[in-house]
Amino acid sequence: MEPLLRLRATVAGLAKGRLDLSQRAVAKSSDEFGELATDLNHFLDRIGHLVEDLNGVLGQVGAVNERLTQVSARMGEQLNTLQARAQSAIRRAYEIRHSKLVGQTRDAVTQLDELGETLMDLARDIQADTHYQGEIRVLEERMRAVSESGKQLLGRLTVGSENTDEPEAQ
Repeated sequence: MEPLLRLRATVAGLAKGRLDLSQRAVAKSSDEFGELATDLNHFLDRIGHLVEDLNGVLGQVGAVNERLTQVSARMGEQLNTLQARAQSAIRRAYEIRHSKLVGQTRDAVTQLDELGETLMDLARDIQADTHYQGEIRVLEERMRAVSESGKQLLGRLTVGSENTDEPEAQ
């Protein structure tokens, strides 16, 4: 009865949620209880490997999520800056259009030239910031790869014994 009681204590601990995967059932005998203890130990090994894999996937998801947050914040800052610059340029154009520059053509031309330069700078900045869109696409692809890894891990958890070293009992 002692091998059965030890096996029962190991299983009872797992059933109560004590997921100490280092705990193993003692398998001293070669009878049914010894075989059951050996099978339980293999099962605990497999669960341990899956937990390690899952921790790796979660680490990747966390890293990608952190980077996406950084890129998103940077894009928000850039958009706010570009919006302020565009509003300033529009305001200057409105002021030039509505000013009483009779006889002051040279001033108007100079102001329009400055406005044109500002708008060109704004266009260049917008073009330069398009690399963030590419970076987001790369991060999205990485997230898809992590998701696929998660699906494979879930498949390993639910499929059964296709990754075990021992043949299934007939």
